[in-house]
Amino acid sequence: KIDHPVILVFTADWHLGNRYCDYNKWLSDIKFLVEQDPEYVRLFLMGDLIDNVFTSFKSAEVVFGVLSPHEQKKLLFKILDLLRPYIDISCWGNHDVEWDEKKQGYSDVANMLKAVSRHYFAGSGLVDYYVGKEKYKIYMSHTLRGKSIYHPLQDNLSGWVKTHADIVVTSHTHESAFMCDSRGIDKNGMPKNRYLVKVGSY
Repeated sequence: KIDHPVILVFTADWHLGNRYCDYNKWLSDIKFLVEQDPEYVRLFLMGDLIDNVFTSFKSAEVVFGVLSPHEQKKLLFKILDLLRPYIDISCWGNHDVEWDEKKQGYSDVANMLKAVSRHYFAGSGLVDYYVGKEKYKIYMSHTLRGKSIYHPLQDNLSGWVKTHADIVVTSHTHESAFMCDSRGIDKNGMPKNRYLVKVGSY
């Protein structure tokens, strides 16, 4: 119930603990975020926040990681607690949630995301997001079906065909992409903007 614009920040694929993450850029962005008033900035976490590579072969952590999966989770939980005032929606990632669920039947990260988010979902989620009197239909998932070497937003397009959401957001591929056009449809069947967003990685 507000009367001012709100910045929606969609972020994913941090892969904290991986030696290939750009930690300086990530830290700079987080510092900037926490200097903002949470009433004006809302955060959507789209998965793969940690790398969580299991030592399935002897040199896995040497090749991939600077922190063990256990240390990655401890670090992530501190970060999520700091970001709690900003987080609205979060979802699974194959690294941070799915691998744990397959290996041990549950995910500590999923439990923490449920605790710090207004809404958490595994799979894909379709939400009506209200800013004041404006309603935005947002469809999001870490990854959706539909891949193409010719169009980086193929899975977003598939998600839009399924839902006709105003905003369709995915991540997972570590490449960023954005498209805005007037092929959306309002409640009266008239053209309106649609936004297709693929979140890149650090």
